[in-house]
Amino acid sequence: MSYTILTDTSCNLPEDIIEDAGVEILALRFMSEGEEYTSYTKGVATDLKMFYQMMREGRTFTTSLPNQQTSAEIIRGILGRGDDLLYIGFSSGLSGTYEATVNLINNISSEYPKRKVYTCDTRGASLGEGMLVRYAIDMKAAGDPIEEVHAWLEEHRFHLAHWFTVD
Repeated sequence: MSYTILTDTSCNLPEDIIEDAGVEILALRFMSEGEEYTSYTKGVATDLKMFYQMMREGRTFTTSLPNQQTSAEIIRGILGRGDDLLYIGFSSGLSGTYEATVNLINNISSEYPKRKVYTCDTRGASLGEGMLVRYAIDMKAAGDPIEEVHAWLEEHRFHLAHWFTVD
């Protein structure tokens, strides 16, 4: 059975990896000075230089969960085409993204009772989360079934050290 890996932009994986692996992305949003920005648009290069320039200029940011309507469309698209779903999400300890997405997935998955749905709270962010997504991509490419990939993620998610710095 075919399955799709779903994650969010907190994983910070390069867009070429995301696109080559067929990973679906839920875009986190951020606001600055009354404007809303989306952290990822499929097929469009993300302008990180603009974001960091805005930070250097002293702009204040707030963040927000992925748009629920857009997320629902992505989830329905995956399940509707007959794929099972493996959601690998941003730490529930750092954001409400994981909980909101799991609630949405649970509501939608009842419409597709023949589909398998697995979720994993990475308890990480940035490339720590991205590393788990990358392992899942590699395991899927090697032919591992969704159940084994999910079990591996659950077993290994607390065996990563997440170190990063900010300017």
